[in-house]
Amino acid sequence: DEKVESVDIFSLDAIKQARETKLADQTGIDMLISPFLHEAATIFTEEHKGRLFALFRHPIEREISHFYRMKYSRTPSVESTGTADMTLQDYVNSSLMHNNYLTRFLVHKKTGALSREDLDHAKAILHQKCLILLTGRMDESINRMKQYFGWEEEGNIPDAEWTCVNNLIYKNGAKHSYPSVDESSEVWQILSKHNFYDIQLFDYAKDLFEEQGRLLEETNKMLRGSSFTFDYEAKLPNQDEFNKVDPNEPALIP
Repeated sequence: DEKVESVDIFSLDAIKQARETKLADQTGIDMLISPFLHEAATIFTEEHKGRLFALFRHPIEREISHFYRMKYSRTPSVESTGTADMTLQDYVNSSLMHNNYLTRFLVHKKTGALSREDLDHAKAILHQKCLILLTGRMDESINRMKQYFGWEEEGNIPDAEWTCVNNLIYKNGAKHSYPSVDESSEVWQILSKHNFYDIQLFDYAKDLFEEQGRLLEETNKMLRGSSFTFDYEAKLPNQDEFNKVDPNEPALIP
């Protein structure tokens, strides 16, 4: 049986090596996983292009989860920040808290003030280049990923491997539970202020999730056989083209 093979490129050195060894030209690799979106895009070539997918979570839930994950990780790098002794209130009033992490990540702008143009650019990237998955609708997201990449066909991925995926997502997620935060609280309001653009981007991603679901349902035949063609706006051939996004271009799924 065929398997889905993934490669972790979690460092810039690994990305550089993947580019130099022409990783995209190698057979048997189905997924590249990296927190460096723009840099990872340089691995692809005109002959072997990529399809982007990402799992989205509400920005405030993401930040709260990030804090507790840092607090209890007990790694030397985390302990040096003093996070282990912090409360969530301490964290949101510290320099450690992210500011519109997702928007900055997409538009490659780590520092400086963000603008409406940055938000529009980030939205255009999601609209044209990204298959949207949602943590709050995990079952549907996994099924959509299987459909979109053709992994749902019999024999492509053994049931045992999907059991492993489910265990990783659901059981691992259960280990990282944390206290809820009231939306009227000061903590929530501070987090909202620091994630002003991310919240709007997440709302847009949810709308895209619905739109892509309808399009996949209507054009399911595109995912099988020679009738499926993947148009250019959904590819990541290189960083320069990745950054050239036209808001007027069609969505990821025609």
